[in-house]
Amino acid sequence: MWRSLRIGSDRPPKAERQETSSSRRDRLAVRVALATIICVVAAFLFSKDTQFLMPGQLASAHGAIENCSACHTKSGSGKLSWLHGLVAGDRLADSNACLTCHKMPDTAFNAHSASENVLKQSTERLTKVAAATPAPQSAHAQSMAFPTDNVVARGLYCATCHQEHQGVNFKLNKISNEQCRSCHVVKFDSFDGHHPKFENYPFKQRTQIIFDHEGHFGKHYPEVAGKDPAKRIPETCSTCHNSSKDKRVMAVAPFEQTCTGCHLDQITGKERVSGPKGIAFLSLPGLDLQTLKKKKAAIGEWPDASEAGLTPFMKVMIGRNARGRALIKTVDRLDLQDLSRANNAQIKAVTTLVWEIKGLFYALIRGKASDVLGDLNIGGGARLSANLVADLTASIPQDVIISAQQEWLPNLGTEMANRPETTAPDKGTWTATITESRLDVERRDRRHRQTGPTVSVKSAARDLECVHCSRNQGCSGSA
Repeated sequence: MWRSLRIGSDRPPKAERQETSSSRRDRLAVRVALATIICVVAAFLFSKDTQFLMPGQLASAHGAIENCSACHTKSGSGKLSWLHGLVAGDRLADSNACLTCHKMPDTAFNAHSASENVLKQSTERLTKVAAATPAPQSAHAQSMAFPTDNVVARGLYCATCHQEHQGVNFKLNKISNEQCRSCHVVKFDSFDGHHPKFENYPFKQRTQIIFDHEGHFGKHYPEVAGKDPAKRIPETCSTCHNSSKDKRVMAVAPFEQTCTGCHLDQITGKERVSGPKGIAFLSLPGLDLQTLKKKKAAIGEWPDASEAGLTPFMKVMIGRNARGRALIKTVDRLDLQDLSRANNAQIKAVTTLVWEIKGLFYALIRGKASDVLGDLNIGGGARLSANLVADLTASIPQDVIISAQQEWLPNLGTEMANRPETTAPDKGTWTATITESRLDVERRDRRHRQTGPTVSVKSAARDLECVHCSRNQGCSGSA
């Protein structure tokens, strides 16, 4: 089919139209390129020193360095100093620049800063190991491409292992397996693969304990100094640490030199109650004593240095009945060490909690744990059997509870005797009922012989002597 040709049309031929579109694209590309060049040049000219040409951000440890010349000795501070980067720099001079801030031994440029003799001996020893340890193929290829026979003679420079411009969060001491094996005689793929076992490097570590320096210097040492000024308190690192000859390793001094001054009594038994070991089962929670005193809460004696909370076992013991569980639920909503915003009902709940705890201590000292906790249950469920309660409470050491009372509540016996809810003994049956704690201690003259009227908890283990035990079984003669 033939197309009609318009006569007198001013539309250019198709070839000319394509040439015009191509010219427009070319002109647009030139303009974009010129604009890009202008922006780059402007950014370069108006940037601070040579920051614009930095290949990457410095690690946070070096973040304060602003001038390239501080580390790169052949780099200047001018705008065109980047041209020096086209020529290889002086690695030794650059590494010496590192030593202006980092204090290192004279052997800083040796592998691991070790002396040549040490490196030679290590190489000889590891060469024997290498003979029996086949190296992976990738390590062989690396050795052929980058021979390391003269590493010791040439020396290592800082940037060989610690490479900058990897980002703010980059760890400069992070070294890959490939970097390590490039120098080592014994080649390996990974530490969990072909790497030989470490032999007490850099020294034999005695323990895996993470020591809390801040807690000891900020809290424990001042407390010890306040109690006994004659005790030696660490003041410098060398008090507890012994440095090696090259000052590169800080080893921990023996236990007798570092820890016995404060912790020996906890081991021998003098402070076994307050010693930080084992699983806490009894505690006196820290209270806002100032607010309680201001609101005239009759809590009696309470240690002002306590910062502990209620242990789970104490919550179980106090929550043996519905009233105790409601009390625990109430105080769990409070910050016991800040009662400034507590209302009267909450203050009353805290007061009740205090006497619950005191009554619990009092009863555990005066009686047998399996009897005191005979109604033990978990979360208000079915009561545990007598045999199970006996098994659970058999390991509660009464002498430890007495030690805790003597240290924490030395006047507990007097307080419990003077409580308005406590009645005095009569000629027949004596029942000391503690209303808040619901713990009853009964004595019957017909079956027990009372040795004295004292209620001092310090002598609680010997306060009562019996001829026959009400539990229908023999006893040792003391309640």
